[in-house]
Amino acid sequence: MPGDRLDPSVRTLLLFGGSFDPPHKGHVNLPLLAARHIERLLDEEKGVWVLYIPAARSPHKSSAPTATDAQRLEMLNLATSHLPRCAVWTDEIDRATAGTPSFTVDTLRRLREWLDGHGGEDVRLRLLIGADQAAALERWREPEAVVALADPLVMARDAEGDSPPSQMPAGLGDWTRRMLPTGKLEASSSRVRAALAAGDAASLKRMLDAPIAAFIEREGLYR
Repeated sequence: MPGDRLDPSVRTLLLFGGSFDPPHKGHVNLPLLAARHIERLLDEEKGVWVLYIPAARSPHKSSAPTATDAQRLEMLNLATSHLPRCAVWTDEIDRATAGTPSFTVDTLRRLREWLDGHGGEDVRLRLLIGADQAAALERWREPEAVVALADPLVMARDAEGDSPPSQMPAGLGDWTRRMLPTGKLEASSSRVRAALAAGDAASLKRMLDAPIAAFIEREGLYR
């Protein structure tokens, strides 16, 4: 999804983009936590789907992913294929040319167009981002359009309660209702790559699911 048809159970699509280089346990657990949060707010059991969107290259990063597109997709599918109401959309990779960054506003417009043409006119879009991304949102391409197309839900790992960090862009609406306190997360793709390079098996076990670790070993990635 998107694909040939829209699952009729979808009421809200929670969009989670990234390089997933590699996908770690936080990439799996945090979107599921956010989806359940939205379902409670809307009293809408099982109506929220998570749509993972791997980027060809983030415009906020100076370099391309280490793993190939095919390898990142394989790892992401290994990480998510067993999860209910989750799907992977490869639009950003499919339409990218060499070195072209993936702009969120373009992706959101294409997704909205697809939904409207496949019986999903009433499907809501939410964009799951970190607090650091939210603080920089005014520097994104067409930030007002991004917010209008898919209201952000912010993973505030260091926030107290529901209070947004002070650096949130004031011109893009009410951040208080968008916060999702998640606590500290001891996992990131950069930490995974560092642990792999150092041969730190204990850290890798905490951060990576076994099928992902096995794939990385088999492919000889991040050495």
